[in-house]
Amino acid sequence: MANLRDISVSAALNLLSAFAFLVAFAILRLQPINDGFTFRNALGMPKPELIDHAGLDSVVYIRIYLLGLKIIVPLAVLAFLVLVPVNWTGETLEGIKNLTFSDIDKLSISNVPDGSKRFWAHIVMSYVFALWAFYVLYVEYKIVASMRLKYLASEICRPDQFTTGFCGLFGNKVDAIDYYSSEIQKLSEAEASEREKVLSDPKAIVPAAFVSFKSRWSAAICAQTQQYHDPTIWLTEWAPEPRDVYWSNLAIPYFDLTIRTLLMAMALFFLIFFFMIPIAFVQSLANIDGIEKVFPFLRRLIEKETVKSFIQGFLPGIVLKIFLIPLPTILMTMSKIEGFPSRSSLDRRSAGKYHLFLLVNVFLGSIITGAAFDQLKIFLHQPPTEHVAICTELQYANSLGFRKPLVNLSQ
Repeated sequence: MANLRDISVSAALNLLSAFAFLVAFAILRLQPINDGFTFRNALGMPKPELIDHAGLDSVVYIRIYLLGLKIIVPLAVLAFLVLVPVNWTGETLEGIKNLTFSDIDKLSISNVPDGSKRFWAHIVMSYVFALWAFYVLYVEYKIVASMRLKYLASEICRPDQFTTGFCGLFGNKVDAIDYYSSEIQKLSEAEASEREKVLSDPKAIVPAAFVSFKSRWSAAICAQTQQYHDPTIWLTEWAPEPRDVYWSNLAIPYFDLTIRTLLMAMALFFLIFFFMIPIAFVQSLANIDGIEKVFPFLRRLIEKETVKSFIQGFLPGIVLKIFLIPLPTILMTMSKIEGFPSRSSLDRRSAGKYHLFLLVNVFLGSIITGAAFDQLKIFLHQPPTEHVAICTELQYANSLGFRKPLVNLSQ
C-alpha cells in the first residue's frame, strides 16, 4: 500500500525528470552556447524578443510549464485547506475491522462516512477545480492564439546569420541568403526530377482531382450536393490545404472506405481488449505483495525501504508509459488504413482513438482490473460469510491512477 514516503519519492522523481526535460530544451532550443543566452534570460525576456531569438514554439513551450503552475498551485492550496481536513477527520477507516491502511489513506475520500454531509465539500470543490482549470485554459488559449496571429502577420524574410552544425550548437556561420539560395536550387532540381517521374509513371495518375471555383458559394454547393445518381462513383468534399494532403489515400473507392472503417473499428476494439493483459500486469506492480508472489527471489531486495518506495511510487507509471510508447504509431497506422485524405484528419482520428484507449484501458482498466483479480482470489479462498473489503483493493488500484498524471507531466 502506498504511503507518504512512496508518494514523495514519486513526486521527487517526476519533478527531476521534468526539470531534465526543461534543461534539455534550454540547451537544444535556446542554444545558450552560441551567444551566452541562458534559460534565466528567457524567463525574464519580453515575449517579442524571445520570439525573435528562439521562435514562437519556444515561448509556447515555456508557457506550458507556467500554465501547469497556474492550475496546480492554487488548487493544491485549496485542497489542503478544505479537503484534507474534511477527509482526515472522517474516522471511517479506523472503524473498519481487519482493514489495513496508512496515514495517507486518511487523506482520501474513502475516510468519509457513507451518507455524510462532508461529500458536499467534494462536490463543490470538484466544480471549483473544473471551472478554474477551464478558465485558465481559456485565457491561455486566447493569449497563445493572439501571439500566433501577430507572429504570422509580422513574419518577414530577414538576411540574418544562420548557424550550421550539430543542433546549432557549433559549426560554421554562413549568410542566410546564400544558404537558402542553395537550398532553393536543390529543391528546384528535385522538383523537376519528380515531375518527369510522375509524367512517365502511369501509376502516378489517380482518379481524383482538385477543382477551383470563382466564388465560395459555388464551392459550397459542389461540396455539399450529390453530383451523380450513384453516390459511390462521384464524391465531392472540401479539399484539404495542399501541404495537408495525404496522397496515398486519394484513390480509395467509396465502398472500400466503408469496409476499412468497419475493420478498423473492430481492430480498435480488440486492441483495447487485449491490452488489458499488460495493464493487469502493470497493476500488480502497485502491490508489493503481488511482486513478491511472482518474483519470490526478489523479496530481500524489495523489503528495503528505498526500493519499496521506488516500486510503489514510480515504477508502475513508468512501466505503463513504456507499454504505451508504440500506441500512437499503431493508431496512426490504423487511421491511414481507414483512408482519410488529409494529415490533419489522420491526426484528429488518431487522437480520438488514443483518448478512447486511455479512458477505457488505462483509467478504467487500471482500477477495475487490479481490484477484480484480487477479489476473485478472495471469493475463491474465503468462506462466503466473511466480509470482503473491496475498497482496500480499489485503493491499491487507484494509487496507479494517482501517480500516472505525475509521469505525464514530466513528458
